[in-house]
Amino acid sequence: MAEQSAVVHQLGKKAYIAGLNWQPLARSSYSKRIADIREYADRIDATKHILLKGHQNEYLGLYNYDPDISDEERTGQVYSLAAMLATQNEQEHAIYAIRIEEGSKKGQMALMVIEQGAPTMDIIGSDAEVVSTVNTYTNGSIESSEYHVYSNAPELFPSALPLDIAARLGSFSNKHALIGLPTDLIKASAMLAVVLLLAGGVYGGNEYLEASAREARMKQAQSSIQTPQYLKKLATDQRNVGLANTDVIEMLNLLSEQPFIARGWLLESIQCNLGKCSSE
Repeated sequence: MAEQSAVVHQLGKKAYIAGLNWQPLARSSYSKRIADIREYADRIDATKHILLKGHQNEYLGLYNYDPDISDEERTGQVYSLAAMLATQNEQEHAIYAIRIEEGSKKGQMALMVIEQGAPTMDIIGSDAEVVSTVNTYTNGSIESSEYHVYSNAPELFPSALPLDIAARLGSFSNKHALIGLPTDLIKASAMLAVVLLLAGGVYGGNEYLEASAREARMKQAQSSIQTPQYLKKLATDQRNVGLANTDVIEMLNLLSEQPFIARGWLLESIQCNLGKCSSE
C-alpha cells in the first residue's frame, strides 16, 4: 500500500490527512525526545509531525506529502484524521475504511485502525488491499469482535456502521494539526558556538586594534610633554610633594591605561603642559 499521505476531507485551505507514519515514543528527556523525532522524520523525509497522547504512551505521527501533487491541491493547514478519530474513540477498538472523494488519491481507500486512543494503522490503499486488511482484523480471532468497523463504502463493507465523513469530522481542531519538525538542539548549539566564536574573534580583533591605537597615542603624548622646561618643573615642584618626574610620568602612563570614568565620561587620553592637563 502507498506510504505517502493524502487529503481525505478538505474545506478551504484546511484538510484532514490520512497515511501518516505512526510509532510510540519512549519516555525520555526533552533533548532526547527531539532527537528521536528528527531521526524518525529523516528516515522517511517527513516534513511535519504531530504528537498524540494515548493511555500508555505518546505517539508520533509523521507527514510525508506526495511531491507529485500539484500546487492547486496543496493546503495551507493540515490535520491528522487518525488523531481526530483517536480522540473521539479513546475506549474502543475501531476500524475506519473511508473512500477518498477528492484530491490526487480520489477513488482510493484510507484505512485507519484505532486501538484505545492510539492509531496503530494509517494507510492509503486499493479496494482489494483494504478489504483484505479489514478481514484480517475482523475474522478468525477472539479479539475480532472488539473492533467496530465504520465505512462510507457500503459496497465493500455492507455490515459496517455508516460513516458520513463530513459530519463526523466536524470542525478543525488545533490539537490535531500537524506542525513543522522541532529544531535540532545539537546542530543549533554547534551553529551558535561557531557564531559566538566568530563574534569573539571580531571583538578580540577590534580590542587589539583599539589597544594598539591607544598605545600609539600615549607614546605621542609622552613625547610632546617631555620638554626640558616641563621636566625641570616636575623635578623641582613635584618633588615637594614626594614625587619625582619619573613617578609622575609612570602615574600618567598607568592612568591613561585605566578605564577611568567621571560623571559618565570615559577617559581616553590625557595631555599636560606647564599650565594644565587636558583629557579626552
